[in-house]
Amino acid sequence: MSTDSQTVTIEDNTAPVITGVEDDYTVECPEDYKFSEPTVSDTCDSAPSLTYEDKDDRDDCGLGSITRTWTATDCAGNTSSTSQTITVEDNVAPVIDGVGEDFTVECPEDWSFSEPTASDTCDDANNSNGGDMTVSNNGSSFVSWESELDAEDDEWDAFGDFHYEVYPISVDVTGNYTFALTISSSVRQLFV
Repeated sequence: MSTDSQTVTIEDNTAPVITGVEDDYTVECPEDYKFSEPTVSDTCDSAPSLTYEDKDDRDDCGLGSITRTWTATDCAGNTSSTSQTITVEDNVAPVIDGVGEDFTVECPEDWSFSEPTASDTCDDANNSNGGDMTVSNNGSSFVSWESELDAEDDEWDAFGDFHYEVYPISVDVTGNYTFALTISSSVRQLFV
C-alpha cells in the first residue's frame, strides 16, 4: 500500500483595479464642481470595497484645493488607491458701482461724495463703506471706499480692502478743489 498527496495553495496577490477617476482640474468660483464616480473590479473578489477620504485645503473663502483619495480593498487584503484634486480659484476682481462723475462746486456750496456699492461673483458677503474726508489747503486728503472681500488680487491690500482714493490736486484762490480719482493698492486698513 502506498499513498501520495498534492497540495494546492490558492493565493490572491493582485490588487483590485479602480477605474473612472478623471484628471485633476481647476474651476473658477462660483462654478460648480464634482468629483469622479469610479468603480472597482478584482480578478478574485467579485465585490471589493471602495472607500474614499477627502483632504480639504481650502481657505476661509472656499478657495484652494480638495483632494479625494479612493482606496479599494479585496477580500485578501490587497489594496490600491488613486486620487483626484480639484482647485477652486477666484481671479475676478470685485466691482465697485455707483461712483459718480468728477464735479466742481463753488465755495461755500455743500457737496458730498458718492456712496458706492461692491459686488463680486464669488464672495456674496461683500459690502462697502465710506470714510470721512477733511480737505485742507496743504497736504493730501482723501476718501476711501472699502470693498471688504476675501479674494486676493494685485489690487488688494493685506487686509482684503480695495481702496478708491480721491486726492485734491489743485486749489484756486476761491477755495475750489480739483480732484483726481486713483486706485490704491497700499497695504493699510482705513476707517476701521
